[in-house]
Parts: sequence; C-alpha cells; structure tokens
Amino acid sequence: MGEFATPTEAFVAYSNLGGILSAIDIPGATTSSAFAINDANEITGDYVDEGGVTHGFYQSPSGALSSRSMPREQLRLFLSGSATAV
Repeated sequence: MGEFATPTEAFVAYSNLGGILSAIDIPGATTSSAFAINDANEITGDYVDEGGVTHGFYQSPSGALSSRSMPREQLRLFLSGSATAV
C-alpha cells in the first residue's frame, strides 16, 4: 500500500493484498496515495482532483470506492479494527 510514480510523474495509489499489487484507480484524480489499511482490507488514502482540491477516499474490501472529506488522521480512524499506517 502506498503510491508509485507514473511516466508522467503523477503518483498513483496501490494496494498489496496477498502479494497481488493493484493500482487504485480513482476517477478524476490527478494524483493519489493510499496510507492506511486494516485487518478487514479496508483502505483509506487521499487524492487530488483536476481542480487541485485534495479529498480523502475509502476503498472497501470488494474494491468499491467512495470519497471522504476528512483529514488524514480521521480517515485512519474511520477504518474499523486496527489500521496500519504507511
């Protein structure tokens, strides 16, 4: 879990669940970063939209994404169970 740089130098969030690396594709994001995961494989992070505004995101274990407007620390606390921060 974290971020990687693309050839255009944008950062993209990714997850590593069970040894499988997956980009977290957030529609409309110009850059993104995943920064916390819990035992249920729920992930939170943040992204910057095309207007330059930073938002939080939540990804469920099924991969469904939703936007969250809250600071990083609250996003970590949003996760149920114990979250591991990056």
